Amino acid sequence: MIRDGVTVVTILIPTIMVSPPVAATTDRPSQSEPSCQTVFCLTDTRNDLRLEGNLRLQLDAAAYRDDGAARLDGGTNVRRARFSARAQLGDAWTAKFTYDVSKDGVSGIRDAFVSYTHPKGRLERLRIKAGHFKEPFGMERLTSVRDLAFMERSLASTLTPNRNMGIELHRHDRQWTATAGVFVPGTSDDNDNIRHSASARATLAPDHSDGRILHFGAAIAYRSLDSSRSTRFSQQPESRVTDLKLVDTGAFAARDYVFYGLETAWAQGPWSLQADYIHAHINRPDSFADVGFQGWHIDAGWILTGEAQPYNSTKGTFGRLRPAPGAPGIWQLGLRLSELDLNDAGINGGRQRNASLGLTWYSNHYLTLSTEYVQVLNIDGGAFDGARPSALQARVQLIY
Repeated sequence: MIRDGVTVVTILIPTIMVSPPVAATTDRPSQSEPSCQTVFCLTDTRNDLRLEGNLRLQLDAAAYRDDGAARLDGGTNVRRARFSARAQLGDAWTAKFTYDVSKDGVSGIRDAFVSYTHPKGRLERLRIKAGHFKEPFGMERLTSVRDLAFMERSLASTLTPNRNMGIELHRHDRQWTATAGVFVPGTSDDNDNIRHSASARATLAPDHSDGRILHFGAAIAYRSLDSSRSTRFSQQPESRVTDLKLVDTGAFAARDYVFYGLETAWAQGPWSLQADYIHAHINRPDSFADVGFQGWHIDAGWILTGEAQPYNSTKGTFGRLRPAPGAPGIWQLGLRLSELDLNDAGINGGRQRNASLGLTWYSNHYLTLSTEYVQVLNIDGGAFDGARPSALQARVQLIY
C-alpha cells in the first residue's frame, strides 16, 4: 500500500504530458480592474516583461472560553507579514519569491520558484515548476487562506503536505487539472524528519459556468522518513493566537506514510459547499502495527451580497472574490464542521470535532475584515480528553 504513492505519481507524469489540449479559461483580472494594485509594478511592453511586488499583513485577535480541561490564552498575533515579488515574461515564464517575516513568530521563505508554461501546440498549458512551493494535494490546502471563508484551514489540514523543495509537472484545460511532483524537505518546521516525498492530484469540473460549479478531485502523497524513523501529528484548534495543540500523537516510530485525499465542491450562484476527506496510512517498523489517521471537513458558504462564487480553472479551486470598483464590498457567511482523528493502534493522540461560524467583509481589493466563532464540540482521548473550549476571533487583512 505504501509504495502506491510513488507508483501513482510515476503513472500520472506521462499522462499529463500527452493529454490533448482543450480550450481553457484563465483567471486573470478583467480589463475593468486597475492595471496596478500592488506595492510596485513595472511593465516593459517591448520585451513583454512585468515585475510587481505585493504585501500581505494579517493581524489576529482572539478570546477563549475555557472549560477547565484546557486553558487557552487569548491575545493578539501577527499571523502573516509577507512580501512577494513576481516576474512575468510573456505567457511562458514566471518567477516568484515570498518571504514571511512573522509566521506565528517564525520567519522564512514561503515561495521561491521558476515556472515555464508551454504556450502552443500539443503541449499547450503544460507547466513545469521548480523551487520551493506547495505540493499538489487537496482543494483546501491549495486555496490561499485569503480566499477561504474562514480564518484558518480545517483540523484535517494537518494531514496534508506543506511547501517543499521540488519539481512539478502540471496540465489543465477548462474542465480538468493534473499535477505531479517529487520533493525534498523545504523550510517548513513540520518537515524535520522527511527524507523525500512525491505528490499527485487530479481534478474534474464538468460544470463551472453561468454561476454553477461542480468539482471532484483526488490526491495522493508519499513521505519517506530519514534515519530518525519517527514522526508526529498534532493540530491547533483552528485558531493561531494560542499555541496549544488539543490533539497530539507525540513522536512515534514510523518508516514512511501515505496521504490519500478526496475532495468535492458545488456552487450555485452565491451558495457553495466544499468537502475534503483525508486518510493517512503510516507504515511502522518491526512488530508495531500500522496506523491509520483520518480527517474531514464540510464547508457551507453564502455570499450575502449576491455575487456568484468564482472558480479558478487553472488551480482547480474556488476563486477569489473581487469587489467591483466603487461597490460597498462583498459579505460572505461560512459554516464549517470538521474532525481530526489521531487515535489508532495504541496511539492516543485524540479525536477532535469542531464547528465554526465565520463572517467576512471584502471591503475592497486591499482590506478584508473577518470575525469567527469556533466551538470544540468534543475531544475523545489524548491529553485533553473531554475538553470543549471555544474561541471568538477576528482578523484585519491588508493586501497591497
